Amino acid sequence: WLLAAGAATAGTALALSGGSAAEVVSAYHTGVAGQAGLTLLCLAYAPNLAVWAAAYLVGPGFVVGVGTVVRSSEVVLGPLPVVPVFTALPESAQPGLGAALLAAPVVAGGVAGWLLVGRGVRGRASWGRLMPGAVVAGVVAGLLLGAAALASRGPLGGGQLATLGPEPVPVALWACATVTVGALLGGVAAALVRRVDAERPGAA
Repeated sequence: WLLAAGAATAGTALALSGGSAAEVVSAYHTGVAGQAGLTLLCLAYAPNLAVWAAAYLVGPGFVVGVGTVVRSSEVVLGPLPVVPVFTALPESAQPGLGAALLAAPVVAGGVAGWLLVGRGVRGRASWGRLMPGAVVAGVVAGLLLGAAALASRGPLGGGQLATLGPEPVPVALWACATVTVGALLGGVAAALVRRVDAERPGAA
């Protein structure tokens, strides 16, 4: 869910900046074959962009060069290569939007909590039953997204672009925390719905 939300966010941002991206592609003057190759190269980089966007949604964000940062509360950019996908980067901090986007990892956790109650927790869904499953969901999500963040890092040449991508440890910790909270909320919501259904006349 987190990576899907990241992919959707990155795709939406690139679509909104499609005019600028098209101008970058056409500026290369490499002909149809060259432009197609550049487009395929950007598509090959799409999994990395999905992970970076997921890190943005979770909170810590990512870097696109030494001394830079891209997260909802702060955007500091340096010189960037003329690559179409970089036109989708935000130009300034968007704390309000970032607060709304933070709902994505909470919703992902909520789905896990809902499924936990619906499939794994039997009987009355108490905190003692929900907490372990919510923590496990958060830890697993944190470890997997942290591993994805580590795999998506790397240099793009030397100098300013010697560092690209999110920091794995902060991403893992934030993902763990937000998914755990979301799983608890989702589990409680599912338990309440199930209890209301059980107490409804004729449910037995």
